[in-house]
Amino acid sequence: MEEDEKLPAEDTVTLGENENKTPNTTSEGEYSEEKKVVLSAMKTHYGEDIPDEEYVPKLEKMVAGDLLPKAEKLSRYDESNEKILAMMEDEPELSGILSDMSQGGKFTKVLPKYVDITALNQPGDDDMAEWENNVKVREANYANKKERMATIAANEEKSQATISEFVAENKLDEPTSVKFGQMLADFLDKAFSGEITKDFLNAMFYYMNRDTELENQRKVGELKAKNERISAEFMKDGEIHNGDGLPALGGSGSEMESETVTKNPIASRLDKYLDSKQPIIGRS
Repeated sequence: MEEDEKLPAEDTVTLGENENKTPNTTSEGEYSEEKKVVLSAMKTHYGEDIPDEEYVPKLEKMVAGDLLPKAEKLSRYDESNEKILAMMEDEPELSGILSDMSQGGKFTKVLPKYVDITALNQPGDDDMAEWENNVKVREANYANKKERMATIAANEEKSQATISEFVAENKLDEPTSVKFGQMLADFLDKAFSGEITKDFLNAMFYYMNRDTELENQRKVGELKAKNERISAEFMKDGEIHNGDGLPALGGSGSEMESETVTKNPIASRLDKYLDSKQPIIGRS
């Protein structure tokens, strides 16, 4: 190697498919966070620091000889726990019995606290087919409950983001958003617990009829605006204020004057205006 030839700051080595690979270091030459965690676990397992050249073989040995057997045991423990939890979910008294026993209570002493002993003086039921069905049903029920709770948790997380977006989009100030959040939480808590209130029903009914109500309000507003325009047009029209100077057909001028006196002036002007706007053939 020539004297002025410089080594690169960080060598990159490409290994074959069957060769062992170790996690890359960072650009500063430090281990990645993942490798730091693994090295710490290996030190705990072996009782000493692991040099880089022994990293891969010792890691494989630790995984094969320790982690995999433990993972298998944990899997069996989880399966057993699921069965116990399903039993306690199906038989709530069992939770109390096990809780008291965990604190030192004797089974025969604890049992009468939760079970009617006189009901136990019956022949045992050894129908194994029914037992197997009981296991299937309660474990299926427990699995469904877990799935339902997981769905609720996921939905609550999404709902938080949706509520935040709603508050931002509607530019709600803090007092309003807090009040809205409290009302929403109260609705949801009661609904989830099976309690349906009149306030909740009113809110749902309003939502169901919202589009119809908005359409009705729009039509009322349009009609009001149209009436206001017509009234303004009547008040500006000279025919309304001055009349056409002609007596109504079929009557005398005095009769017209008498009708004008007894009839609402605005109504009279409106009648005369509408009459003047009709085609000549259609006038009465």
